[in-house]
Amino acid sequence: AYEIKECDWSSDVCSSDLIRLLWADAAPILLAQAYAPTRFDWRIGVLDGAPLYACRYFMVHDHWQIVKFAHDGAMQEGRGVAVRLEDAPADVLEAATRAANSVGRGLYGVDVKVFGGEPLVIEVNDNPTIEADLEASVGAVWERIAGYFLSRIDCAWAAA
Repeated sequence: AYEIKECDWSSDVCSSDLIRLLWADAAPILLAQAYAPTRFDWRIGVLDGAPLYACRYFMVHDHWQIVKFAHDGAMQEGRGVAVRLEDAPADVLEAATRAANSVGRGLYGVDVKVFGGEPLVIEVNDNPTIEADLEASVGAVWERIAGYFLSRIDCAWAAA
C-alpha cells in the first residue's frame, strides 16, 4: 500500500487528503473501507483451499494498526500470537478460506477482523509472511507446504 490513512469522512483534513491521493500520479487507484476498530486482526494462512495456520496480530498500543511507522522511519509492531487451528473461531476460518478460494488454490494469508460479532475480510495476501517463531510455530505448517509443492512436482512428472 502506498499510503494508508484513517480519517473522519466529515473532516476537511480527510477531504483534502482524498483529493491529493486521487490526483497523485503515484496513486491511480483509491480504495476506501469502513474503519472497524478491534484489539487484534486474525491472519489465517490458507493453502490449497484449506486453513494452514491462525495468528492474532495485536494493534500497537494507542494506535489503530498492527504496525506504526514514525516520521523518522522507525517502525513499531504489535504482538503476534499463534493459535491452533482447532482453537480459532470456525466462522473466521470459513470466511478466510472462502476469500482465499475466490482468488485461487495456492498459498494465501487472509486478514480478518471480528467486528460486530461477524468476520470481516480485510485483505487476501498472495505472498504471506510465514515466520518460524510465529505463523509456523503451531502445527505442521512447513510440512504441509513442502507436501503441497511435492504433490505439484509429482503431478508435473506424471504428466510428462
